[in-house]
Amino acid sequence: MALFISILAGFGIGGAIAAFVAWSLLKNYVPSYLAEKGKNLATREDVEEITEKIESIKSSYTMLSEQFKAQHQLRMAAVERRLQAHQEAFALWRDLVQHTYSPSIAETVSKCQTWWDNNCLYLDAGARDAFSKAFFTCNWHAQAVDQGASTAVIMENWATIMAAGDEIAKAVALPGLTSAEKDELKSEAVARAA
Repeated sequence: MALFISILAGFGIGGAIAAFVAWSLLKNYVPSYLAEKGKNLATREDVEEITEKIESIKSSYTMLSEQFKAQHQLRMAAVERRLQAHQEAFALWRDLVQHTYSPSIAETVSKCQTWWDNNCLYLDAGARDAFSKAFFTCNWHAQAVDQGASTAVIMENWATIMAAGDEIAKAVALPGLTSAEKDELKSEAVARAA
């Protein structure tokens, strides 16, 4: 400190004032300046990190969005074919119901099996399962009736056959068969059998 004072004395009063001003600036402003520079550097680093994270999220979102769009386009392309398949399955199911007690049931079941082999993937899982159960059950239902199977077995078979219509309709978000429609189909099947 004595050395500092002797140097200041060599510069005179003007030097002393200049040194005091310089010392005041260094003491008061340089620390706050350096602190602000440090904050700015930290902020810049934080902004860069946040920007990288945002870009990563945007990239992930874009990729997921594109995957969703591709899947959606594929689904939309198949919608018409899926509706057509459900309509065909429903028509075949009606043939099953109408021919359950007729001698041509084996031919109708064979037609359903062939169609199912070629189109089952277009059906909703529930409709696919119900339709296949219906035509397999129809294949031997009339024989079970003719051979005097129990009422419980016959009713269970008929319920399995009839459930397919509702499942197919439900798969395309259409209302199920009404009781009157079910009764009409049953009457038609019985009338054909007579």
